Amino acid sequence: MNQLQAALMYSQKMKYSVIPVGRDKKPLIKWEAYQKQRANEQEIRAWAKQWPDMNIGIVTGVVSGLAVIDVDDAEQADPILDTLLPDSVPIPSAQTPSGGKHYYFTITDDKLSNNARLIPGADLRANGGYVVAPPSVGANGKPYAWMQGLSIDEVMPSPLPAAYLQALKPACINKNVLIREGCKDAYINDSLSFKQGTRDNDIFHVANCLVKGGMSDAEILQVLEKIALSCEPPFPTDELEAKILSAIKRQEHREINLTKEVEQWVFLTDGDFSLTDVYTHLQNITGLTKPYKNAVQQIFHRLKSRGVVRKIGSKNGVYRRIDTDDCPDMDIENVSTEAHPLQLPLRLRELVKVMPKNIIVVAGAKSAGKTAFLMNTAYLNRNYKEGVYYYNSEMGPEELRIRIDEFETPLSEWKKIRFKERTSNFADVIKLNPDSIHIIDFLEMHDDFFRVAQYIREVYDALGKGIAVIAIQKNAGQDYGLGGARSIEKARLYLSLDYGKIKITDAKIFARKSVNPRGLELEYKLAGGCKYVEVGDWLTPGEGRR
Repeated sequence: MNQLQAALMYSQKMKYSVIPVGRDKKPLIKWEAYQKQRANEQEIRAWAKQWPDMNIGIVTGVVSGLAVIDVDDAEQADPILDTLLPDSVPIPSAQTPSGGKHYYFTITDDKLSNNARLIPGADLRANGGYVVAPPSVGANGKPYAWMQGLSIDEVMPSPLPAAYLQALKPACINKNVLIREGCKDAYINDSLSFKQGTRDNDIFHVANCLVKGGMSDAEILQVLEKIALSCEPPFPTDELEAKILSAIKRQEHREINLTKEVEQWVFLTDGDFSLTDVYTHLQNITGLTKPYKNAVQQIFHRLKSRGVVRKIGSKNGVYRRIDTDDCPDMDIENVSTEAHPLQLPLRLRELVKVMPKNIIVVAGAKSAGKTAFLMNTAYLNRNYKEGVYYYNSEMGPEELRIRIDEFETPLSEWKKIRFKERTSNFADVIKLNPDSIHIIDFLEMHDDFFRVAQYIREVYDALGKGIAVIAIQKNAGQDYGLGGARSIEKARLYLSLDYGKIKITDAKIFARKSVNPRGLELEYKLAGGCKYVEVGDWLTPGEGRR
């Protein structure tokens, strides 16, 4: 989804007030009027035409019915927000280019305004404010991105929690105290009244914090008994054990969900991995906080004892999944050794052999010609009997038609290719036509580059006798795409594109036994943005042109 499509979705479908902003996060227009009224479609399209690279701002407050907690220092903010935000209700959440987070809530109070730094490390954007929304791009070139499963079109925002609103009152800030030394996440806010009408919830809140902080049941009971006696009126001490039990069950429920998330990640991951990889994944997906790292370590101890994973080497925290399932016998007698008829640009078929169910990865730097390579591949195979599917995540139909017209070939020939607009979950649609040629332009990743192997594995599992050609981004001058060497695990042919040069980074089957194509490079020019003109021959790096 490009910026214009996203802006129209936020405005027309979700009824949010949007404005154009620059990479510096400053509005490109005078935006005061849009704090009271939403822009119409014509205005948004005009902005996109005037600023093709515009970012999207969503105006917060009652005009959009939204308030956003903007966390830019998680180390300061998370311990406090953990006690103020619900842990049983999913919250629409976005990752910011700087590594912060945006938590989206609903708002109906037209008097609730922006609130900066009353909670350390976190600001509130409400009436009179705005936030930059995905898929905008920051000044550092990194995108704003919805966290997996927590985009605002997947999760309905809930109202700002009462505990959070109470904590915004100046008298309540910086008065959070620890129940006891060493219990780092057990916060009690001085705003808790422990009076008739609120004491029940207040005591449960304290019990939940103490369970989360790791206190024993006996110690928690001691603390709660003292609090119960000081309530107005005193809270019945014979009901305290029920509060503790309820808090323990709540914590167990969170740990069960955490266990499921860890087990799913392990199941989808091949090769060696570290606990740091798991922490990064959980931080992106669930907002993992420090206390749960101990829980993750315990989960891995259990997985090890169950024979699900094993430790690798002498270094702590490095594991590999023990994979004994799905190990069928391979039929080496009744099988064809004929290559797949897939055609590739730049005489690649003279050097490499492509077999059914192969993955080809094309890692390209920005503006290096990834799309040109993929469109040439699609056109060369347009008559393939099982069909060619081209999944596009960057171009609208207008831009796609412009790219097609550059080839100066009949449109009727291009209509043989099934062009699809899709940005994720490619394996789901590949399963519908497993023997076809599937071209993915491109596999979008943001900060969770470590998951590239998982995405490619899912595509591989979905293929029958077909082929998948997958484009991924890479940094200029690097052989591997984002995600590093993990992107090469399932690829039988791995190509690296820089501007004017292509390299065969890896190839599993050679077209001629006498010629090893790995590491060969070819210089080329793109005529008209689409037609390859070879400069010289395929050579090893440093070899002169022939």
